[in-house]
Amino acid sequence: MINLSQLTQGVFKLKQEEKIILKYLAEKPLNAYQIYKKTMNYTRVSLQRTGVENWLNGTQSRPGLIGLDFVTAKIVVTPKDKKNQTIYYLTTKGMIACLTKVKFLEEIYLFNKYCEFISDRINDPILFDTIKKFVKSQIQVFLIWHYAYGINLHELTSIQSYFERFFENVDSDFYTQFQKYDKEMHQTTKKILEHHNISSNVLYFIDMVANPENAEHLKYMGLNKTLSKQVYEKIKFNALYVQRWYRHLERFQDVGWKSMSSVLKSPKFLEINSEMTKNKTKGILIKLGYDKQFVESVLHVMELNKTKRLGLAKNLEISENLIKNM
Repeated sequence: MINLSQLTQGVFKLKQEEKIILKYLAEKPLNAYQIYKKTMNYTRVSLQRTGVENWLNGTQSRPGLIGLDFVTAKIVVTPKDKKNQTIYYLTTKGMIACLTKVKFLEEIYLFNKYCEFISDRINDPILFDTIKKFVKSQIQVFLIWHYAYGINLHELTSIQSYFERFFENVDSDFYTQFQKYDKEMHQTTKKILEHHNISSNVLYFIDMVANPENAEHLKYMGLNKTLSKQVYEKIKFNALYVQRWYRHLERFQDVGWKSMSSVLKSPKFLEINSEMTKNKTKGILIKLGYDKQFVESVLHVMELNKTKRLGLAKNLEISENLIKNM
């Protein structure tokens, strides 16, 4: 299996010094001196403070982590002496790039802040866990797609806009468009797509039936309307925080509600363990309190939508054109 660190490095092509700086910014925002103290013994050439600042701000010969949108700098007034200092924070792109050195997203403060925000607002451990897995699997799908086709995003800026266009503008067959490749790569892709399939299916069907204005819920037998209303109340004000999570990692702001269904369309996945994904989807829905008859209706729809062979990429230019048009 290809690990997350290999996928991330393949997409962002980070230098060793950049990896180390991002690794420590994953812990919390820091000033240049704090970064220097943490990184000085962990790079091929021991970094002095000016070296850290050069990697952050760039030089005449190369752009820095700030210019490449991995890091952002903010002027902060210190509470103790009331002086201004520059503090360096991860961006959304920087958070993902940290995975070259950080094993799990849960080790990154930025991801944890997002999770705390969603958990507090949702106030439902099972639903929150599904949302968390959905966000993690979207990051993995994003990485595996670009890695599979050798697309380098190192110099891409405004990654929030790119994520939005990437996930919302691709056609419905996007998730099946992976070429056949070696066994290791195939197994990695298969596992990532299976995990994404489970979380996206759960959220899609919950959203499909939770909105009382959506006539689609009439298709499903055994729907508990009281439970559906309760779930609707939990997700209706939070849909965009889930659908466009990449826009809310760096700062949270008031947004209007929009149905998640456009991005959570139940995708067709090929050559995955359909029984496993069906059973896990079923288990999550039952834990959330849904009636077994309703769950069986969901599984029936999933069965109608599945396909059985590995597809080929019909339009590799999708990703490349999105980057060019930024």
